[in-house]
Amino acid sequence: MWDFSMFTAFRAMLRTWPFIVLRMAVYFGIALLYIVSTGAGSSVGYLITSASDDVAMGAAYGAFAGFAGASGLLYWAREYVLYLVKAGHLSALVNIYDGEPVLDGREMVVQATAEVKKRFTESSVLFGLD
Repeated sequence: MWDFSMFTAFRAMLRTWPFIVLRMAVYFGIALLYIVSTGAGSSVGYLITSASDDVAMGAAYGAFAGFAGASGLLYWAREYVLYLVKAGHLSALVNIYDGEPVLDGREMVVQATAEVKKRFTESSVLFGLD
């Protein structure tokens, strides 16, 4: 029978805190890119329509264009980067559950990423299969 312990699962997640921090950093970077692209689009729209009477509408259209452009570009990039982080995190969790030695801190991320690359020659193939 399958033996599950919430305490063991929580402890394993705490031991893999670098992956949780890395995932949060990726989400923060994506949010920052959305903010910058929306602001840049708004600025470009404002500059283009600065000679007309309705600069606010140009800024709104520019902001929408910047947000839409960033959404299209970041959708695939976000999915791919987060997939690589998830694969490494799962690799580290499997090592913990199997009782294998796992490094601490940043070395854990390097070790798990190397293990994922060793088992799957192309991460993009793994991403495509998922």
